[in-house]
Amino acid sequence: MLHEKIKQAKWGDKVLQTISADLQKELPGLKGFSFRNLKNMRQFFEAYASLPIGQTVTAKLEPVTKRQTASARLQPLKKGRQHLPQIRII
Repeated sequence: MLHEKIKQAKWGDKVLQTISADLQKELPGLKGFSFRNLKNMRQFFEAYASLPIGQTVTAKLEPVTKRQTASARLQPLKKGRQHLPQIRII
């Protein structure tokens, strides 16, 4: 919308300043619509408008079924005294 409004406006119309002021007046508690932010939004749109926007590669991957981790498959230790192998230090 910003891009279209600016294209239709005449030089010196201060389109972004006007839209910024209108949004801030209409939505007083909502932040992010300063002149500078609107200018950045417009520049971002113009820089990336020709690129297709789609899902990320990871979003296209098949879902993985949940599997137990190796540690979850270990047998619980028996209560009582555990006999550990003896290590000899030479």
